[in-house]
Amino acid sequence: MIGRVAAVIYGMASYFVFFCSLLYAVGFIGNYLVPRSIDVGPESGLAQAIVINVVLLGLFAVQHSVMARPAFKRWWTTIVPASCERSTYVLISSLLLLLIFWQWRPIITTVWHVQGAPAILLTAICWIGWLIALTSSYLIDHFECSACARCLQRCVEPRCECCRSRRRASIKWCATPSCSASCSPSGRRRT
Repeated sequence: MIGRVAAVIYGMASYFVFFCSLLYAVGFIGNYLVPRSIDVGPESGLAQAIVINVVLLGLFAVQHSVMARPAFKRWWTTIVPASCERSTYVLISSLLLLLIFWQWRPIITTVWHVQGAPAILLTAICWIGWLIALTSSYLIDHFECSACARCLQRCVEPRCECCRSRRRASIKWCATPSCSASCSPSGRRRT
């Protein structure tokens, strides 16, 4: 069984990989300051690029879908400690994102091209999307979303099992509501 300190270190390492992959995602999607982006990378034919990119996105989607299922979580916590389950999910998701960034094949053919005011508008929408994603993660509980909270909570209060979803305005239109710790220091549920 993994020790409490090891679980915290694992959770922090998972968060670090998540944070790096998130920062790279901003550059990757917006073509900012990264060596490989959605439009820059190894060239290949159109069909090959589409197949590779669909497979990469499919891996990410399947992992996200399968690992989020309660049945998988029950099975998975027989292999990894419950305190590390979310950290493992975040770590694998982040590693798959890094795989996408590494193996992505840009489509050389111009699919669409905008300049001037429409380009500025699309860039603004992109940045607003990143801002909404970041803000929503903090409204729900950023560190629970990214796996740190659960490892830290189990280190401080190892018997505390109470965890419930927070329902905030952002969750109504966010894709993935997260579970967040709702424990008092005594380990009792807050109401």
